[in-house]
Amino acid sequence: MENKQAPIGIAIEKNYDSEFCGSIPLHLVNLIQPHGVLLTLSTQDLRVVQASENVPHLLGLALEDVLGQPLANFLPAPQIEDVLVKIQESSHQEKIPFTLTFTRQGEPIQFTALAHLKDTYILLELEENPAAAAQDSFMALYQQIKYITSLLKQATTTQTVSQISVEELKKLTGFDRVLMYQFDPQWNGIVIAQARELDMDDYMGLRFPASDVPKQARDLYLSNPYRLIPARDYTPARLIPVINPLISRFTDLSDCNLRSVAGVHLEYLVNLKVQASMSLPIIIDDKLWGLISCHHKLPKNPSYELRSAMELLSGIISAQIAAREKEKNMELRAQLRDIHAQLLEQLYTSPTFADGLVKEKDPLLKLLNITGAAVLYEGSVWTSGLVPPHPSIKELVYWLKRNKSDKTYATDTLPSQYVRSQEFKDLASGLIVLPINAEEGEYILGFRPEVIQTISWGGNPNQAIQMEADGKRYHPRNSFASYQETVKHTSLPWLPEELEAAENLRSAVLEKIIKERY
Repeated sequence: MENKQAPIGIAIEKNYDSEFCGSIPLHLVNLIQPHGVLLTLSTQDLRVVQASENVPHLLGLALEDVLGQPLANFLPAPQIEDVLVKIQESSHQEKIPFTLTFTRQGEPIQFTALAHLKDTYILLELEENPAAAAQDSFMALYQQIKYITSLLKQATTTQTVSQISVEELKKLTGFDRVLMYQFDPQWNGIVIAQARELDMDDYMGLRFPASDVPKQARDLYLSNPYRLIPARDYTPARLIPVINPLISRFTDLSDCNLRSVAGVHLEYLVNLKVQASMSLPIIIDDKLWGLISCHHKLPKNPSYELRSAMELLSGIISAQIAAREKEKNMELRAQLRDIHAQLLEQLYTSPTFADGLVKEKDPLLKLLNITGAAVLYEGSVWTSGLVPPHPSIKELVYWLKRNKSDKTYATDTLPSQYVRSQEFKDLASGLIVLPINAEEGEYILGFRPEVIQTISWGGNPNQAIQMEADGKRYHPRNSFASYQETVKHTSLPWLPEELEAAENLRSAVLEKIIKERY
């Protein structure tokens, strides 16, 4: 069998995650993007102990006039009260933006502020907030969010939710391309939905290796509502002084929207042929399920109001995807329960449990979604469907006795684990094992055939990271042209619901055996 696009759970032999990239401390960069200002404040008196070097440009204040001074020197008393309230709130609920007004060259300038409370200091992010455009007013955004939410509620599958999401986010934001990535079990991302301008490259269905979003970056998405790069060609602003005097080390910028980006990622945007990007996490059950990635050919800095709307929508989209996945899983579980009931009836109306498992129109094959089954018990072998030759099954059992425990075991890459199974890979590239009495070599075995998959990557994943001769500096791949890889010696992946059904069946069989004996 050959499929154009591999399922999300297909086993990929090589691990494309990068320990090197994943070990880079992205939160200790001491640099921010220059479209905002970052102030580090002491918790006791709101004294400025660190400031980004672009303070003169955005606040109109000299660095030496700001450092060491209380924030109250630059803001009216009511706003200082507001800062104190927001700091107190940030310790026990989500961070809520608020407005602060600084005076620059005699004119009042409004900034959107976010406070991040740490153990010994406070980070205050400031972004200039010009009057919101009409389309970014609260009422206009609220109406659009309500409309998009109503569309999402009508979607019946994860794929439909994803496609509606990218299309509507593109309309809402004006980004040139919006993609929905879903992570596979090895953290490679596959594009499952796309909306784009026709002159933008088509990435639908392509996989991107895990090193494109290494572990360190993935972890930060769990604490940041979005990642925005308004213009890739920026000059980062340093924090002055370099070392935070309150802790005598670099300041932790994990929570900061303004945190600067690794140079390799900016190169990555060059190779993608985009000037601006924004990514929003899809989080399900406190785990990163995927990303919404927005690209623009020119620099683009969405208003804070629009970003907030996107943040809200990413949470709604996450909830809708979670609901569709749950519905799909519940439907599958219900189907498997019905088949399990049929199987139980066969078990208890047959002379032995083996006779009950391998009858014609075998529900065992349906229950585990397998094409062949073998029952080995008390020296006999019963089979159903398409199975390897009996001598091969017995050799497989010897291998299982030597290498596997007495727990239920499943693999979708048997030939890579048991080399001799390559001789019958077309019948058994996937295997599920339900031990009855492992010491005696008594098992229920289920077989899945090889499914040859053609995976289309966004560029050659083997060239995802290109190290320089010094072994320290590195670059991303410079081409995202479709690169096809054929995956062999694998079956369709085992679903959690199928493994659960297998364990329930094993319990029923062991109970039946005990009743037969005693």
